[in-house]
Amino acid sequence: MHRPIFLPFLFSLGLLSFGCAPDKEATQDLNVRLLCESKGESEAGIPQSAVYTLIGEQKVKIANIATCDSIPPGDFSEYGIPDDALAAAGGWYAGAGDYLYAIREGEAIIYYRGWQDEMQEDEGFHYTQLGGYKNGKFELQLPPKREELVGTYTLSQETGSHILFVGMHGDTLIGEHFVLDGILPPLNQLNVLMTGMAPQDSAALDLVDQSFRFSSAMGDGTFQRSGDGLEVSLNLNGQQVRLQKALSKDYSLPE
Repeated sequence: MHRPIFLPFLFSLGLLSFGCAPDKEATQDLNVRLLCESKGESEAGIPQSAVYTLIGEQKVKIANIATCDSIPPGDFSEYGIPDDALAAAGGWYAGAGDYLYAIREGEAIIYYRGWQDEMQEDEGFHYTQLGGYKNGKFELQLPPKREELVGTYTLSQETGSHILFVGMHGDTLIGEHFVLDGILPPLNQLNVLMTGMAPQDSAALDLVDQSFRFSSAMGDGTFQRSGDGLEVSLNLNGQQVRLQKALSKDYSLPE
């Protein structure tokens, strides 16, 4: 496990393209920075920060995370960041960390986002591509639509597993959180297992902005894209839990 940064202080498969008119400037001449800005705290006291990229005169927000600070090049290896990255930032809070870096790949600047938490049973920082900048334009992944958030999210581990059902009542997202001993059975067997269980928590998930952060009685959290799927990071009694959305082809919600 890495040394956390202790400091006070998300996404349809389409692409959002914006920026100045292309001027074909060479990426090797660009000054690329990642800037952290504190946005205060949620009602539950969870810190909130925004991460921006600065290229020339352009400033664009690329992520919302909890805590954030710049990561110096000498510390890149501690966070799984390539030595030739142009800039990096991130932070650790409540047992989990979120990290971002920018790197030059060919004629483009590419942005990556990763995470690590105390509960993971694998190694590494799970970096996935967030978007890029080329020929004077940014191309960043669009945030998910509200309807895409509906589904079943799971975290399976020997020390105890979590399931979060997310549904909609009118325009309100509702979450039901289940805790099970040991690892989960195959997804196509969860339907039978869950019919005899009552949720440990059930609450409305109130989206606080268009970045798909939310507050709820069970804890604050964030929906975001992860590779070709979705995940939710949920703060449960001070412990950060990250659950992956189950694919519809593998599992259908119980009636």
